[in-house]
Amino acid sequence: MCFSATASFTAGTALVAVGGVTLRKSRARSSCRSRWSVLPCAVADLRAVRHLVGRDQSAAKGVHRGLLVLGLSVGLYLLYFIVRFPVTARIHDRSIF
Repeated sequence: MCFSATASFTAGTALVAVGGVTLRKSRARSSCRSRWSVLPCAVADLRAVRHLVGRDQSAAKGVHRGLLVLGLSVGLYLLYFIVRFPVTARIHDRSIF
């Protein structure tokens, strides 16, 4: 669904505000909650970038490369934690831990 640029930037600004409040309320900076609280800011960035790319096609290539680097960085970051701290499950008294 397409919105006007004004509506998209307004929604992006509201999402940045929500992300800031969520980050401030997360207790431990290194906890999983603080990682999830960044999500509204990421969505706001996506909305802004989407409209900027749509307005200027010559800048689209650079933005796409930047998003590719960002995506690869996040993927490698998550892969590190999956390899470093593997998820295990064990059964104890009919419960899975």
